[in-house]
Amino acid sequence: MEITKDIENTLRLLSKANLDFLAFVEKNPVCLKRDNFRELEEMRNKLHFLQSWPTFLGGEAKKMFREAGVKLFDLIKSIPERLFQNDTRAMAAYYELPVSLVDLQMEGITQGRLDNLLARGDFILSPQGLKCLEYNVAGILGGHLLPLWESLYLKNPLVLRFLKEYSITIKNKNLLEQYLAHCMRAAEPQVSRFGDAEINIALVLKGDAQANLGPMAGYLDKLYRELLQREYPPQCGNIFLCDFPALDVRDDSVYYKGRRIHALTEWHFGMVPPRIMKAFKAGNISIMNGPVTGLMSAKSNLALLSEHKDSGIFNHEEKQIIEKYVPWTRKITVGETTYRDERIRLADFILSHKDEFVIKSSLGLAGDSVYIGKSMSPGQWEERVKHAVLNKNWVVQEAVTSSSALYQHGETGFEVYDMVWGFFIFGSHYAGTFLRVILKKDAPRIVNTHQGAQVSVVFEVDEEEE
Repeated sequence: MEITKDIENTLRLLSKANLDFLAFVEKNPVCLKRDNFRELEEMRNKLHFLQSWPTFLGGEAKKMFREAGVKLFDLIKSIPERLFQNDTRAMAAYYELPVSLVDLQMEGITQGRLDNLLARGDFILSPQGLKCLEYNVAGILGGHLLPLWESLYLKNPLVLRFLKEYSITIKNKNLLEQYLAHCMRAAEPQVSRFGDAEINIALVLKGDAQANLGPMAGYLDKLYRELLQREYPPQCGNIFLCDFPALDVRDDSVYYKGRRIHALTEWHFGMVPPRIMKAFKAGNISIMNGPVTGLMSAKSNLALLSEHKDSGIFNHEEKQIIEKYVPWTRKITVGETTYRDERIRLADFILSHKDEFVIKSSLGLAGDSVYIGKSMSPGQWEERVKHAVLNKNWVVQEAVTSSSALYQHGETGFEVYDMVWGFFIFGSHYAGTFLRVILKKDAPRIVNTHQGAQVSVVFEVDEEEE
């Protein structure tokens, strides 16, 4: 198996176990056949196609991922207060939104409540280092099935044989358990306030999501009870899967079938009924993430960090974090800005340098409204840039080229793939990562499961024990 020097360096940076796995594949060609990973077919559906080969992460790369994910998200959460002093009129002008909508999104928000947010940061590991593409701030983050995916890989005889032969121990923590633990921590003030002997959490889902997650309800309940016994004895409690109509509000407190709810995580992309928001503003329930979802997910937040990097707003360490992990990003306007210490007329500059940039709708989701200059004709690019200038709420970002790795491909064989990492951040806690991969020869292309990317589970290993 031929491995280029660049790929070898990337795999070694992530973990030597990746190179060991390729050596194992070379000695065991059966690993090249998709059919020998049939356990993964259980998850083959319209949205997720699991890549046959896992990925391994350890050592300095794991530390780097944790630093980038947590510290950048902490900076994003600080934007309303530090850049706008929580002035919703100023925020509305920047985000190109009605003041009334920004007022709604900021209802009941304090810095402490922003610290409860759930997010997934999307990053590319490039030859120039790790770079952030965006943060998705929502209760539903696209990786809630990660523990199931991990278990499917660990049922595969070839994966198990590799781990045994190379004495590799997997260090992953259960993503859903960390999710529930975060909800419990967010619920603590309400539990103390009312002196309750139980901690009750509501996972509020739309009907279709309830149907998809329903089979996991028993598993979530088991995880929750085990966590309570381990972390919060002698308290008891429940996790309830429901939709908003099933919740009652009495005296500004929220109940499900007569049981007080102390924390709520919503899978409605921030849409929360006013009666529930009233309880939130009264301090009687914690909500992850609620109406602030839209503002915190805006891709223009990275533009704010990038543009203000050298201002007095950020200290030396924060400037270094932005410099290290945020590619040059700007909100698209007709005015001037700086690019590599030069003054430029932004719209004209990106029009004439299309291969160097990507433009995105600030409020787009799931890879929608993202345009890669290198993949477009000059005419198409000009049309999209003019549209972005006219509609205002768009950003331009310096294109980031992914480092590459080898993965199984087709019925039998392997190919070179590009990678996008998803870092799960709960509050200020790094909860792990998963990987989306797409054929290098198809690049440049949006690496998104909605648009054909495969998922590779990332197994954390302890490099220091090797």
